[in-house]
Parts: sequence; C-alpha cells; structure tokens
Amino acid sequence: MKTLLPACLLPLALGGCVLTPSDPPPRDTVAAAVRTGLSAPLGPATAPGQQVDEARRQRLAELLARPLDASAAIEVAALADHEILALLAGLDADRAATAQAGLLPNPLLRLMVLRPESGSGGDTMLDYGLMQDLVETLTRGRRLAIAEAAERAQVYRTAETVLLRLWAAEAAWVGGVAARERSDLWARRGALAGERAALADALAGRGVTDQGRATEQRARAAALLQAARQSADDAQVARARLAEALGLDSAQRVGLPATLPMPTWAMESPEELRAAARRLRLTVLEAQATALRDRETLALVERWRYLPRLGIGLAGERQADGMDAFGVEIAATLPLFDQGQARLAGARAAQAASAAQLEARQNRVQAGVERALAEWQREQQRDRLLASEVEPALARVLALREQSYRDGLADRFAVLDAADALLELALDRLAARESLWLARIELARQTGSAAPAAEPAVSAVRTPAAAAP
Repeated sequence: MKTLLPACLLPLALGGCVLTPSDPPPRDTVAAAVRTGLSAPLGPATAPGQQVDEARRQRLAELLARPLDASAAIEVAALADHEILALLAGLDADRAATAQAGLLPNPLLRLMVLRPESGSGGDTMLDYGLMQDLVETLTRGRRLAIAEAAERAQVYRTAETVLLRLWAAEAAWVGGVAARERSDLWARRGALAGERAALADALAGRGVTDQGRATEQRARAAALLQAARQSADDAQVARARLAEALGLDSAQRVGLPATLPMPTWAMESPEELRAAARRLRLTVLEAQATALRDRETLALVERWRYLPRLGIGLAGERQADGMDAFGVEIAATLPLFDQGQARLAGARAAQAASAAQLEARQNRVQAGVERALAEWQREQQRDRLLASEVEPALARVLALREQSYRDGLADRFAVLDAADALLELALDRLAARESLWLARIELARQTGSAAPAAEPAVSAVRTPAAAAP
C-alpha cells in the first residue's frame, strides 16, 4: 500500500499543470466589437452582479431624462434590452466549457476483491490499479485549441447578434426622429392649408372668386390637413416602435430631438472599406474561427485514428498473507475494425464546408461593402442636389411671388403655393437625410466599423413670410 499512495498522488500533481484559454473573456470581446462597430460601449451590461444592475438602472434613468441622440439610444438599448443581457450571460457557459477542455482527464481507479471458491482453499486477494488515459493527456493542447476556436466562433456570433439589435435600435431612433420632424413639417403645411381654405371661403363669400375654385381650394386644403393628421399618427407609431427596439416597456419614457441631424462618414476608398471588412466583419471572423476549429479537429482525428484510446497506469495485488505484487499496466484499443472512418470522413467534410463558407462570406462581404457605399453616395448626391439647386430655386420663387403679391400682380394662393412647395422640399430633404442615416448604418454593418458622429442639423426651411396676409 505504501507504493500505491504515490501512484494515487501522481495524477493529482499532474492536474496542477492545467492549460488555460489564451483568449480574453468573451464579454470583453463582445464589448470590443460593439465599440468598434458603433463607437458606443456596452457599459455595465457587460458584467453580471447586483451592484452592476443597480448602476445599469441609474444610468438608464439618466439617459431617459433627456431627449435621446443616436449614441444615447444605442446605450439605452444595450442597458434595457434583456435579450442582449441573456446573450451575454450565455457566454459565461461557453468560457466554462473551454476552460474544462484544458484540464487533465480524470484517472480511472480499479479495485477488485478475489475470493477462492468454496472448498478450494487459498487466500483472498485484493487487485487494484490506477490508470490515466494517455491519448487524452497528450492531445490536451489540441483539444483546448479546438474548444477555443469553437468558443471564438460563438463569441463572434453573439457579438454579431448584439450589434444587429443595436443597429436596429439606431435605425428605429432614426425613424422616430424623422417621423417627429416630418409631423412638424406636415403641421406647418396643414396650417398653410387652413389659411388656404379660410381665404377661399372669404373670397367666395365676397364674390371675388367663383364657388368652383373655392371648392377646389377647400378640397386641396382638406387633403393636406388629412396628411398632416396621418403624419402625427405615424410619429406616435414610430415612437412606440422605437421603445420596442430599445427594450423599454413604454414609449412614454422616450424623448426625441426635434430634428434629425445630418450623418457623416469618413469617405474612404472602396479598397480601404473592403480591407476593413475583412479585418472587422464579425461574420467573416466567425467563419475563420469555425474553419480553424474544423482544421484542428481533422488533424486530431487523422493522428489518432487507429489508437483512439491508450491508458497507462500502475497496478498491484495484495494477498491475505501480506505478499504484494506491483507493476505497470497498459490498456489500448485494438484497431481490428477501422471505426475511425466515419469520424475521419465527417471531419474532412466539415473542414471542406467551413472553408467554402469562409470564402462565400468573404465574397459576400466585398459585394455588400460596394452596395452599401453606392447607396450612401446615391443618397448623399440626392441631398446635395436638393440643397444646392432645388432649394435656392424654390426660395427665389417664393420671394418673387411675395413681391408680386405686394405689388398686386399675384394673388394670395400663388404665394401659398410657393410656401407649400418649400415645405414639400423640406420633406424631400428629410427623406434623403433619413435614407442617408440608414445607408450609413448599413455601411457600418458591412464594414464592421463605426462611422463618425452626426453633424448638427441645419434647418433648410424658413418660416415663409407668406404665412401672414
């Protein structure tokens, strides 16, 4: 038994030689991906704990106490969306599984008591042994590499899911702010429509104009007023949709700015954008990690195909008269039947599939970058054309009609038409600005990197002087 004690302690001593994962904690990787993709931290949502939860609630209250800009909306979604918190919590289990892959396999202890048959004489014997799986021990480093690659792929999938939810929240914020500004512009068009209807009634009552023209003006005014009411309803719907995207229980807590700012993007060449996508796009990084996992798995199966199990240990025997026997014990799987064929074929197929998936995603990302950049440039050109050519022309028309009205050369309806045309242009510019925001979000999604902050909005429409008689 004295010789058995060191044998029992040997595996315990080897257990101290634990291989640990070399990757950073998964929550840190997700937080870094969010900082890169959105220039917005996940904040206290990246770590569990009661104190952290209290800090999260306090920060959430601070953000909701004032109108939300784009970065604040993203932070609110990161703090309030419990789906994101659940995704982050699942990463802890992945890290535990990875860490376990670096542990030594547990040794097998064997005890056997042999008693002689009745009447045959002889002594009772105790047979014992302690065996360690040598294959599991020698392949521990490769198994840890496989587990790390699998965990890395899962982390990138989780980070992509989190970013998609946050980008969706940002897009919902864009829609909410645009709907509010659109409602204000339609309200101004509705005020002009009300003035148009009142003017038509007054002129018809005095006999200055015929009832047919008055009816036409009233119908046009009614259509504009209906559109203004519909726009106000759409703004409420967009606000509720934003609250849902942020993970809030009510839209009453959501405050929005009055105007949608102009988004900006550091214009890079298509080659630079494609290079950034190859480095930062999470779907590509996930495919790379999956391909590495499958390559390591294939190498492990090929090397140990014919000897999947090999145990080595110490064995002993003790008889009742005190005589001991002690020695080395080896156990191995005999490769009489090549049962590794299926595992090898599966590993090769998985490796080929992951390599093809990686190439497909790289190609898809390159095409996606070009498409997103083209959409951004198209919407930017559209807004630039409206601002530099259409708006000045309509402003000159309004000024000329105001002057003609003062000189008695034009009626009031002509002035109201010019003022309404400017407000209609403001709606077109708002639509272009909203499309620019969505194109910027798509460009950030395709490249995996954030765009610069938005510029303050500059109002394109003055209060027309035609609003006063």
